[in-house]
Amino acid sequence: MRSERSVAVPYLSAMLGRRIEDERTGGNGRLVDVVVQQGAKFPPVKGLVVQTGRSRSARRHYVPWSDVRDFKPDRILVKGYSDSSDADEGDIFLYRDLLDKQIVDMDGYRIVRVSDIRIAKSGGELLVIGADVGVLAILRRLGLHGLAERLRSERSGIFRDRIVPWNLVSPMGPMPYDVRLRVPYR
Repeated sequence: MRSERSVAVPYLSAMLGRRIEDERTGGNGRLVDVVVQQGAKFPPVKGLVVQTGRSRSARRHYVPWSDVRDFKPDRILVKGYSDSSDADEGDIFLYRDLLDKQIVDMDGYRIVRVSDIRIAKSGGELLVIGADVGVLAILRRLGLHGLAERLRSERSGIFRDRIVPWNLVSPMGPMPYDVRLRVPYR
């Protein structure tokens, strides 16, 4: 059961690189991708991709969300890594398949680039809310989270989040290609 003190992380960029601990073996890894199921209006996180080891000995493991025991700002505790479980063929890997991809409208015109993914906590799940395409998302990706938050909180309103709601986004298959907007661009 997940801890009540678990913390939701609002952006994919803040989750990537987070330390993952295996409660069975005590092994450590790093979060390298987040997996969601395609087709839901606001898809829940289905699993995590964890990398253990370095360079030549690096291995990637898929951890189903049901195996996540605790989700904190400094680490994620999981039941264990397994080589046998894997993501389904139609699943979306948020980092691999969406970050830095272009959003195109229904007519095929390239509009903006996906710089980050907005995620929210709902109950015991993390849900994908939308694609962040603004300047603040670029600052977060560069590791300047503090600066992005200060600029967003300024009264001028020049810098604000620019979120394209997930229910208007449709990843085009097969991945990794552009992301299509379900409505005409205005």
